[in-house]
Amino acid sequence: MPSGQEIFDPRTGFLSRAGLTSRFAELSNQARFTHQPVCLAICALDRFRLLTDWGGADIGDAVLGAIAAETRRHLRPFESIYHLGDGLFLIVLPGVDADEGASLAERLRSAVEQMSPQGLRLTLSVGVSAGRGHRVRHDTLLNGAEGALFAVERTGGNRVLCAPRDGIGPCLAEVSSEQVARSLA
Repeated sequence: MPSGQEIFDPRTGFLSRAGLTSRFAELSNQARFTHQPVCLAICALDRFRLLTDWGGADIGDAVLGAIAAETRRHLRPFESIYHLGDGLFLIVLPGVDADEGASLAERLRSAVEQMSPQGLRLTLSVGVSAGRGHRVRHDTLLNGAEGALFAVERTGGNRVLCAPRDGIGPCLAEVSSEQVARSLA
């Protein structure tokens, strides 16, 4: 079993990659039996590398710590956050479908946009992917979320995009703050 240092990223308190594979295997098996959804959201702090090049690792660590605290406020206790490195983190949302995951991601993106840790304005790009039952596979969901994130980054960032549902569909769907507000009304 990994030691505590391997399970948690010391800079953020996020879980490290070390535990992701076993956790996802558990969720995949559970989804097969219950036919419940699992959603992944890959989040990237826009221009994080530029921030750390300018301000150094200490500024980067302070920003990540603030983002970690804000992200935890938006999640339930059984939802997990994994630090992937260089301003990237993965949120694992068991029992959450793509629409719910995209809404949560948009609320988080909006909250980050309102923050100013260390006096810095931040933005967040998010790619979301979800599956249900036997379609909950780590590689498939991760590739979908990464593809959606790359599409966001290519168009300037600071948005949430969902991968096509179950690998079908002509394009990625964008989620806006207005859509989230309407869905909560």
